[in-house]
Amino acid sequence: YSLYMNTQTLADISLRKAIAKAIDKEAIAKYLLDGTMTATDGPFTNDSEYALPSSNVTSYNEAEAKHILESAGYVDTDGDGYIEKDGQNISLTIAYYKRLSQEAIATELQSALKKIGIQSELQLHEGTKYLPNKEYDLGFYSMVTMPTGDPAYYLNALLSEGGTVNSGFDNHAMQVLLKQLNDSYDTKERKEIVKQIEEMLLESYSITYIGFNNLIFATRKELKNFVPHVTDYYQITVDLALQS
Repeated sequence: YSLYMNTQTLADISLRKAIAKAIDKEAIAKYLLDGTMTATDGPFTNDSEYALPSSNVTSYNEAEAKHILESAGYVDTDGDGYIEKDGQNISLTIAYYKRLSQEAIATELQSALKKIGIQSELQLHEGTKYLPNKEYDLGFYSMVTMPTGDPAYYLNALLSEGGTVNSGFDNHAMQVLLKQLNDSYDTKERKEIVKQIEEMLLESYSITYIGFNNLIFATRKELKNFVPHVTDYYQITVDLALQS
């Protein structure tokens, strides 16, 4: 699960940072989704060699989120519970589509934003065209980030022009790194490049990662040789069998 931030409509990085800090990922995982999600700060699971060390860049801190907003000039001047800046109300759209638990998380996100004084409206879409069309302030989306074990798949989809989930975040240094990643065959070098890109993504607050959907399996007792895999594309193998 990830939350895209439209860096055109949300040009102020202070606002984006406050939003990221307002999301209690652990509470979403434990209480809202009843343990069916694992909270994360990055796009790759903690057991992946491409995962960053634990970071507080996007960690939950409601008090800090409020302080960031106030320091940047976002204040509630009319006492309605919502912040304004330079006399303009701050009202955001949260776009999502129905998949997994996106609707429940989007509703929780709206509640989290209200707690720090940000008004928001949920927008349900039939598909995912709101992402490439930038029809959102905050765009909620979920995808498999390493279906084949290679992080380049996801990073190209996210950052390349015409990528399937292009974030619209334009950063020259990041594009240079992405090209180096695509051109490199050295395992160690690729790991270092991927982590540099991850750090830049987190520090830009152009996207906030919320959590990984936990796969839960239920099988008939007759099913033999079923081995759960972290990527759901690999559950069906030639060894599967039904025994009476």
